[in-house]
Amino acid sequence: MHAIVLAGNDAVAEELMKNKAIIPLKGIPMIKFVVNALKESKYIDKIYVVGEVDELESIIGAEAEAIIRSSNTFMENLINGMAYSQGEDRVIVATCDVPLINVDIINKFIEVGLEVDNDIFYPIVNKALNQTSYPNLKRTYAHLKEGAFTGGNIVMLKPSIMGSIKEVTETLVRHRKNPIRMCRVLGVPFVIKLIFKQLKITDIEKMIKNRFKITGRAYICNFPEICNDLDHYQDKALFEEYL
Repeated sequence: MHAIVLAGNDAVAEELMKNKAIIPLKGIPMIKFVVNALKESKYIDKIYVVGEVDELESIIGAEAEAIIRSSNTFMENLINGMAYSQGEDRVIVATCDVPLINVDIINKFIEVGLEVDNDIFYPIVNKALNQTSYPNLKRTYAHLKEGAFTGGNIVMLKPSIMGSIKEVTETLVRHRKNPIRMCRVLGVPFVIKLIFKQLKITDIEKMIKNRFKITGRAYICNFPEICNDLDHYQDKALFEEYL
């Protein structure tokens, strides 16, 4: 199975966070934690990184099959990475800013995902679990009927669906920190259900299938490391405490 690590610069991020991939945590560039965990997985045979080639070559050039020059948007970077994985049944996509993950978490996520035949397999983490495990790390939560959840930064998907998800993915990524705006993209009934905490995980999965003709499965994951990304430079010290 191939893995794609998205490590492109963020044009709107604070200056110190322009290229999160190379921020040092305990003296190690953050992307190394992600790439090393993927490399150790028995399921991953090739790793492709989308980012700043000149900066990343000396850091993870030996571990990556290729470093692909990043474009302007998240979706363009994903498409560019996926171009190297055509013919693969499923691919793992991860961001470069989840340094707390490890090979056991990745293997478990892949094993559960392979048991179900869905186009998109996405982890979500319960709020109580995440706050108990990492009380000082801030996350955005969606309040569903089953509880409050935050989304993970790793996904398993089939390359064949890229054409179907391009527009909605760009919109959802743009509003990923605002659950209400995300649900507006998916329809007014979703907003109403979300406000009154009546929106169920199965409601989201059914809508995705009906609207986009693809199947999705949300996986309630017991590994909060999969969702905690370094969004603000001032949180660097907190992540270093947990490493």
